[in-house]
Amino acid sequence: MKDKSQEFAGLAENYEKARPTYPKEMFDDLIDFWNQNKIPTNTQPIIADVGCGTGISTRAIYHAFEGKCKVYGIEPGNDMRITAEAVTQEPIIYINGSAESIPLLDASIDIVTTAQAVQWFDRPKFYVEVHRILKEGGVVAIYENNRDWKKSRFLEKYEELLEQYAYKDDGSQYSRFYRDFSYDEELKS
Repeated sequence: MKDKSQEFAGLAENYEKARPTYPKEMFDDLIDFWNQNKIPTNTQPIIADVGCGTGISTRAIYHAFEGKCKVYGIEPGNDMRITAEAVTQEPIIYINGSAESIPLLDASIDIVTTAQAVQWFDRPKFYVEVHRILKEGGVVAIYENNRDWKKSRFLEKYEELLEQYAYKDDGSQYSRFYRDFSYDEELKS
């Protein structure tokens, strides 16, 4: 059985080259929210980007805050983490860790982010970890850049094509529903 933490082993170089970035406006919204709701004594947030991959989102977060923050990238995949460390010029700390066991101290983080990764987590365990590491008044930002096949006939047909012809290494077929869940509902339970 393949180690889940190494699910993306061997893909880091292509991932770093081809993975889409995230819009500046999204980070602007996060910063605006932080500035309106931040913990009063902390002007420079401590951020943990969980499931950071090659650090695409991690570096973007650092730059969005204009370097006025401390950022940890948490990644279980050796290949992804090593690539993140190699391509990152910014003073970001990358740590070997998973969403289900984040190697950070209790109540030590102001903002937890995860970009296009939460569907791979054991989410109930991740939510427990987020609660553990967040300071009181901390912020969680979960963001994605998925295709919205429900609003586009073209994308719906594209998803049907993928479901018909795309197979995983274990022989199972691709399903567009792997990310079909509500964070709000899960967090409320």
